[in-house]
Order: sequence, then structure tokens, then C-alpha cells
Amino acid sequence: LTPGKVVRAKVAVLAEYGAIVELYPTKRQGLVHLREISHEDIASAGDALEVGQELRVQVLDVDARGNVKLSRKALLPKPKGEKPTKGFGPPPVPNASPPRKQARSKRARAAS
Repeated sequence: LTPGKVVRAKVAVLAEYGAIVELYPTKRQGLVHLREISHEDIASAGDALEVGQELRVQVLDVDARGNVKLSRKALLPKPKGEKPTKGFGPPPVPNASPPRKQARSKRARAAS
């Protein structure tokens, strides 16, 4: 398994942190973290998946211990109006003007 590869899977276990799925045809297991299940905010994996459900997932990573991290969200169409965010923090405020620089007094400019 390599990052970026799309594979078929079947949901084996639902947990509060995500879903453990069995990959076809290898029967190897992997984790679809809660954040990688859907574009919508969901409280638990059971809000979007059911045990026994078949789905396609994309391999995100295989670590040194062989743990497979997967994403279902990467294969779902993005909701309209959603823009990718860069970095962390709150989204930008629409129609907000950038902060202005404070004007320095003549005396402060002369001193520097």
C-alpha cells in the first residue's frame, strides 16, 4: 500500500475516534479517522457509516509499524462554497479591511 492509492474497504468496527475498516483483497485493517470520514462535522463514525458498509478509501500513510491511515473524505466531492484553508486559525472575515498602520508623529519620525 502506498499513499494516494485508492482501495475498497468494508467497515469492521465503529469507534468514537473513527472507523476501522478491512481492506480488499488483503484483509489488512486500517483506520479512517473521524475527520477523514466526511466534509461535514460529525460527532461519531456511526453518523455517516454502518458496520458492514462497503466504501472506497484513499491511503494517506502507512507508518513504520504498518498502521494504515485512510481517508474517505478525500474521494468525496467538496461541498459548494468550501474553500481550502491554509494553515491554522479561524477563516477570514468577509469584507474586512486589513489593519491600518498607525501614523507616527513628526516628533517620533525626527527622533528615529
